[in-house]
Amino acid sequence: MNISTLTTLSVLLCTTSVFAADPVTSTGAYIYDWSGFHIGLGGGRAAAVTQLDSIKGLSSDGIFGEASVGYDHVFDNGLVLGGIITGHFGNQTASITSMNLTADVKTRYGFDAVARLGHAVTPSTLAYVLGGYSWRNFQVFNTGMQIGDVNRNGYVVGLGTETVLRNNWTLRSEYRYADYADFSLAGSGTGEYSPSVHSFHTVLSYRLNGGQSDRMATPVNYDWNGLKVGGAFGAGVVGQKINETTVPATIIDRLGNGGVFGEFNIGYDRVIHDKWVAGAVLAGRYSHISFDEITMFGTTTTSKPDYGFDALLRVGRMVGSSSLAYVIGGYSWQHVSVDVAMAGLSDDSANGYTIGTGLEVALSDKITGYTEYRYSHYGDMDFGDPNVTAETTSHTVRAGFKVKLY
Repeated sequence: MNISTLTTLSVLLCTTSVFAADPVTSTGAYIYDWSGFHIGLGGGRAAAVTQLDSIKGLSSDGIFGEASVGYDHVFDNGLVLGGIITGHFGNQTASITSMNLTADVKTRYGFDAVARLGHAVTPSTLAYVLGGYSWRNFQVFNTGMQIGDVNRNGYVVGLGTETVLRNNWTLRSEYRYADYADFSLAGSGTGEYSPSVHSFHTVLSYRLNGGQSDRMATPVNYDWNGLKVGGAFGAGVVGQKINETTVPATIIDRLGNGGVFGEFNIGYDRVIHDKWVAGAVLAGRYSHISFDEITMFGTTTTSKPDYGFDALLRVGRMVGSSSLAYVIGGYSWQHVSVDVAMAGLSDDSANGYTIGTGLEVALSDKITGYTEYRYSHYGDMDFGDPNVTAETTSHTVRAGFKVKLY
């Protein structure tokens, strides 16, 4: 079990429960006033992907912390326009070890300056898209010796939701994709670096002018009990730690890349006590994510985590009358196909586990929308070669809708 991820999810649910114990009246007919300045502290997980000449997708993942300051303005038509400046610090390291030599690429610190545009999908929940400027520091090491310290400009895009916990306090969940300018290092022997970062953020914010506005909306009367079917689209990063034991022994930590996927799900929820909800979800997915090409020792290999399914349980707490904040986890299965110019390798699959967190919002008495982050870890695959083991992980975010059948 990934302890840092599990701790983050536990803290998130406990924080939501404490603050939501006495929700603001904006969860009724009054729409929350999103105008004004806000400050926030939070963190999350990030997966950096670096494209090299010989490896078209070297990934790393790790946790980070962040601090933010921003301002929003609500227009008469209900649109919310704002800006956020975020500083973040973490340590995501990708490495290649071969013939007793190790090359590391580390993603350390940076900041984003973004604009966001959103709309209140319920009286107390804001859904939005964002985009803007990003700056980040990258460090490159060769067998423990730093050979590069590079700062790169880039752009960032993303989406998120923000929901009211209590009075001035809100919880923001985001996915961001950032792409940075290429760079090369003399003497590194790896050619040109093309870095990008997928990050998943949870931020507790304090709004200086928080509270209900004088605008009203018809509250949604949603019953969380029942059977639901749904679909979602998402994006994320899949990585594989490759261990090749023949001479010269090679370890790649991690081979990976980002992409998109689609999902269909069916589930059942039940209100178990007061505002607490428990349920189960079965989901199948198909992805367009590949590890692209890795060329080593004259052989070029492409692997693709194409389809899989999940059997998950979730527990959450209602935030007001129309939102549910929850944690989710359970069993996962993943299939990986390979395309290689070498005899003897074949497709493979592995069992694993998934943990995550999400926010579901009632849009009507039958339809909900949701966003969700998941971390998955799978057992080793060998693709028919006893000299190779591949440990697969993924970070994904999805946004979708569910329809209540009864």
